[in-house]
Amino acid sequence: GTAYDWNINGVAYPNSITVVHDFGTAGTYPVSLTVTQAAGCVNSLSRNISIRLQPSDVITTRDTTICFGDSIQLNTKSALEYCWSPDATLKNPSSGSPEVKPVTATQYFVNAKVRGPNLIINGDFSQGNTGFISNYTLLTSGNQEGTYTVAANPASWDPGFSNCADHTGGNGNMLLANGSQVSQNVIWSETIPVQAYTDYHLSTWFQLISSAGNAGIRFYITGTPLEDFHHSGTAPCNWQEYATEWNSGLSTRATVAIVNTYTDIAGNDFALDDISFTALSMETEAIRVNVDKPALLASADTTICPGASVALWASGVSSFSWSPADGLSDISVSNPMATPQNNTAYIISGRSSLGCLAKDTVQVSLFQPVPVTITPDTSICMNDAVQLYATGALAYSWSPAAFLDDPIIPNPLAKPDQPTWFMLSYKDINFCMEKDSVLVYFRPVPVFYAPPDQKICVGFSVL
Repeated sequence: GTAYDWNINGVAYPNSITVVHDFGTAGTYPVSLTVTQAAGCVNSLSRNISIRLQPSDVITTRDTTICFGDSIQLNTKSALEYCWSPDATLKNPSSGSPEVKPVTATQYFVNAKVRGPNLIINGDFSQGNTGFISNYTLLTSGNQEGTYTVAANPASWDPGFSNCADHTGGNGNMLLANGSQVSQNVIWSETIPVQAYTDYHLSTWFQLISSAGNAGIRFYITGTPLEDFHHSGTAPCNWQEYATEWNSGLSTRATVAIVNTYTDIAGNDFALDDISFTALSMETEAIRVNVDKPALLASADTTICPGASVALWASGVSSFSWSPADGLSDISVSNPMATPQNNTAYIISGRSSLGCLAKDTVQVSLFQPVPVTITPDTSICMNDAVQLYATGALAYSWSPAAFLDDPIIPNPLAKPDQPTWFMLSYKDINFCMEKDSVLVYFRPVPVFYAPPDQKICVGFSVL
């Protein structure tokens, strides 16, 4: 034709021989192609495309709960491709084991392209030379072109080949080939029943067994080549996977073949192992990751008077641990009494019933002392009185009260009968009780000396 017009589920792709369309969800969708020829003739064909998404046990991790701030790795069974959603809290949503770090309870979904059972008979050649046909000649010695054998070591087949192990690294069998000089010669082939309109995954492991050269292979299905050839590189004993996908369309049988593409006699020698042909299915599953965030509540920050105590409290968790221990009555209860000597930040750590940790801090500060002016220490004469005074406080209490005219005023009159410490307890502007003192002591009593009584004559004097 001269024009090719597609319509896929109502979306038009005009004048395109091939198109790529993204089916957002599983379902069955109508697809039509209209072809216009040079003479103006028009023909069209329609099909229904089934996008299958099969619920399955893809995820091996079960629904779980993690602590807030933690992450968890989700694991799945083996698949070729993965697509996780939502991806906002996912690392690598195309991985089979992504790491997730949700902040709230989240349900994660994965769509996986999963391989079914291997339909190849004797794909690992553990049963020897059975289950397949080859255009190569089976020989016990590998010194001729276009020959093959099934063995565990290339060097045992031909001493000129490298000493390579099978794909799994053990002593298992593999198909060894001395490459044919005839291009596209079939080295291995098997006919397999298939389901119509089904995607299949075809793969083999492939390595060079000659110390010099380069080998190449290509997949064919029922005589049609798939994609490009795969070459081994020049390093022997280096296993590489060659894989591709194929849709069966109307076919119910598929003849899968592997052919050689390099015909250079010097080194086009290779080994095949673990040939696989599997049906593909899109499988889906969901997992719920709950997030445990302990609702820890704690006391508000507070300021107290020096030497005073305050009751701290915390709630919302199952266990408690306070630190530092200095000044606390008990570090493992929800409501310890705190009597700090300095400004202290008390950290409460609590765990939920699921063991998740939460922390909070309660700052307990001390009021700074408020300056109060008080009578300095003073001296008086015996039997004298002195006026005491204090300023800058809200309330006053003097003692001992017996020597004071009023012990609850700021300026009482004191008349002690002996040297006395007068103690003042006062309430400052922060309502903190503080103390100070005044010493009232006596001045020394003067020592007097008088002469004894004397008699003198009238008119005389005496000193």
